[in-house]
Amino acid sequence: MGRSFDRAAAGYDKARGGDGRGERFAAELEPHLGITPGAVVLEVGVGTAVVAGALRRRRQRVIGVDIAMEMLRVATRRAPGAVARYDGSRLPIADGALEAAYMVWVIHLVDDQAAMLHEVARVLRSRGRLLIATINRDPDDEIRRITEPMYRALLADKWLRDDLDRVAAAASTAGLHEVSRIGAIPFAGETSGEMEAARIEARSSSLFWDLDDLDWREHVEPVIGRLRALGPELLIREQTHEILVLEKQARPPAIR
Repeated sequence: MGRSFDRAAAGYDKARGGDGRGERFAAELEPHLGITPGAVVLEVGVGTAVVAGALRRRRQRVIGVDIAMEMLRVATRRAPGAVARYDGSRLPIADGALEAAYMVWVIHLVDDQAAMLHEVARVLRSRGRLLIATINRDPDDEIRRITEPMYRALLADKWLRDDLDRVAAAASTAGLHEVSRIGAIPFAGETSGEMEAARIEARSSSLFWDLDDLDWREHVEPVIGRLRALGPELLIREQTHEILVLEKQARPPAIR
C-alpha cells in the first residue's frame, strides 16, 4: 500500500489540524457521497479518524481502515468499534457491500494506485462513489519557491502523485469513471519562514523520516537556511486542495 504512519500517531492531530480539519473535510465531502439514508461509508486510510468522527457527528455511518496500528489506537477513541486494520492488499469487506468510500490525504502515499483503486471498486456497489481529496497545494509565494525544488528532487517520480489527471487515469482501469472535480478549495493558515524551517527540521513530513545524511545535507539544509533567512514575520498562506468524485460503472446487462 504505502508508508505506515505508526511513528507519527502521538503527534499527528496536533501537526495536521486535528478535529478542525476533520470538520472542514466532512463538510466538503458529505454533499458528494451520493448515499441513501443509513448507508455505510468507508474511509480508506482513516488515520486518527478526525474526518470519520466528524461525519459520524453528522449522523453518517462511517467505518475506517488503516495500515498503521498506532493510528488506529487513536482512531478508536473517536470511532469506537468502527475501525479495523487493512493490510494494504485486500479490504476486509465483501464485494459490492458499500455505496460510498473516500480517502483524504492518502492517495499520494500509495505505491500501486491501480491496485488500491481496483480493491475499493470491488467493495463498491454499481454506481457507488469514491471521493479522493488531495494534499494541500502551496500558493505561488517565496516559501514555495524555496521549498519546491527540494520536494521535486527528493520525491522524483513520486512528485504530485495525487495529480487528479494521474489518479483519474488509474481509476478508469478499475472501472471507476470521473463524475466531477471540486477544485481549489482554500485553506488559510498563519506561518513564517522560521516556522516552516522548524517544521522541516523536526522531520514532521514522512518524506524526511528515513532520509539519509547525504540527501539531508545536499537538499534540505540549504532550504532550512533560506527559510530561516525570511525571519519570524507572520504571514497568511492560502493553500488549496481538490476533490475527485469517481463512480463505479454499472455492469452491462447479461446477454441471454
